[in-house]
Amino acid sequence: AQNLTLSQLFPDQSPLGRQASGIRWNDAGTRLLYLWAPFVSNQKTSTGSDIYLYDRVSGKTSRVTSPTTFQNVDRDIPKILEQIEHERKTAESRKSLSEKDRKTLEESDKVVDKDRKEPRKAYAGISEALFSHNGQDILFIYKGDIYRKDISADAKPIQLTRTTDTENSLQWMLGDKGFTFRRGEHVYRRLFGDLAEYQISSPLPDGLKVERYWLSKDGSKIATISSKRVGPPSKQVSYIVYRDRFAEARTVVRDTGDDPDRSEVSVYIADTDPDTDMSKGDGQPWLVYKKAAGVAGDVAVSDEPFSASSDQFVFSAWVRDKRELTVHVARTTERKSKVVFTDTHNGEHRSPSLSDPFFSPDGKRICVMLEKSGFRHA
Repeated sequence: AQNLTLSQLFPDQSPLGRQASGIRWNDAGTRLLYLWAPFVSNQKTSTGSDIYLYDRVSGKTSRVTSPTTFQNVDRDIPKILEQIEHERKTAESRKSLSEKDRKTLEESDKVVDKDRKEPRKAYAGISEALFSHNGQDILFIYKGDIYRKDISADAKPIQLTRTTDTENSLQWMLGDKGFTFRRGEHVYRRLFGDLAEYQISSPLPDGLKVERYWLSKDGSKIATISSKRVGPPSKQVSYIVYRDRFAEARTVVRDTGDDPDRSEVSVYIADTDPDTDMSKGDGQPWLVYKKAAGVAGDVAVSDEPFSASSDQFVFSAWVRDKRELTVHVARTTERKSKVVFTDTHNGEHRSPSLSDPFFSPDGKRICVMLEKSGFRHA
């Protein structure tokens, strides 16, 4: 009997809420770490995600970080907290109003926001976080800097970097004795208690920059993937959007389906340990695989592509025109790579990029996601 309203069809708060990200278990499988931000209706201040911990034994969830965690290192936090509190009080004062009056005030707020000379401050939140191997510490990144937090004690996080550069791609070292991270085009290593910071990625040819990296189990090898565009720039493409009352034409630079693939992808492996005898080897990264520009396809690497013995590295390559998926194993001691499996892929077009092969613990078998059955299966 009730007529539907626009507010029911398009509610401010999605029934699905906000999705958690960065989900990781500790090695013991007793605690779950994730990044999440609660939805606050009508809050205009943008808020990023914080770290939450779920304890599987007690069934309780605790919040590890919040904007107040960073009020001594981020000058914007006091203003952000002031904005959030003002918005909370405003929403509370309007609860007793009719829907019509509340909507009128919200429309008035939009006019004020449009005329604001200074945009609202935004809380950046945590961009990535991960457990140590013993599960007692967390490394995380806030606004491009690295922090360490002991979760067994109610202590403030320790800031480990303070730079204008952006650090990312954190990894704990074996035994939790330090960590590695990416800054700019290279990967670095920090040992706790050591005054030095080491660059562990070798300079790559042709000005290539490290986009992703993987360390061997013993930390002695690093595999990197890089890409660059080859050929003419992308075309200007015009399209129409209908987000406001009237249609609006926009022009952007982008590739289209009939353009050739302009991405050249390279996989390299190199030694990482700066304490090794520099008289051994040539110190140059080894080009393991290269996808040439003009060849449409993907390279898929899992989170742990090295064997337990650290002398084998596995990845898959996909050539779209041939519908061919190949699994490659690179042997680091011999600097040789070979194809160990070939499959004709006839399934969903993004499946090859999710194949992500990895070794069994004994290094004798490879698990890979295929679509031979018509569905994705290991």
